[in-house]
Amino acid sequence: MSTFLYPDSIGFIKKVTEDGHEVILVTFGDESWQEKKLKALKKSLPKIQLTFISSTEKIDHVKHLVTNDTIMIDDNAREIDAIKSRFRKIVVYWVCRPNGKYRDVPPSTPHTKVTSLADIRL
Repeated sequence: MSTFLYPDSIGFIKKVTEDGHEVILVTFGDESWQEKKLKALKKSLPKIQLTFISSTEKIDHVKHLVTNDTIMIDDNAREIDAIKSRFRKIVVYWVCRPNGKYRDVPPSTPHTKVTSLADIRL
C-alpha cells in the first residue's frame, strides 16, 4: 500500500471514516497506475467511495457530490482553486508536502495550507 499513498493517508482515512465522515477519493493520472491504487485501497479501506479519473478535471466528477458540508483535501492547488471558485462554502485544505509533485504550483487564491494530513482537524 505504501507505494500508492503517502504514509499518513491510510491512518487519516481510517480515522475520519470511523468518526462518521464519508470519504470519496478522486484520483488523477495514468489509468493503469490509478486502477492498481484503487484496487489496493478498496481492500484496505472498504468504507470509502472511490472515483477514478483519467484525463478530465476533478470538478467535472465531484460537482454532483458537493454539499455545504463538503471538505476537500488535495495536493493540487489548481484543482482546489477550480472547485472552490464554484463552491465557495466548502472547506478546502491544500496539502503542500515538502516532496509533493505540486509543491511549487501555488493556488491563485489563499487556502488553508498543511504539510501533512496530520495537520488537519475535522
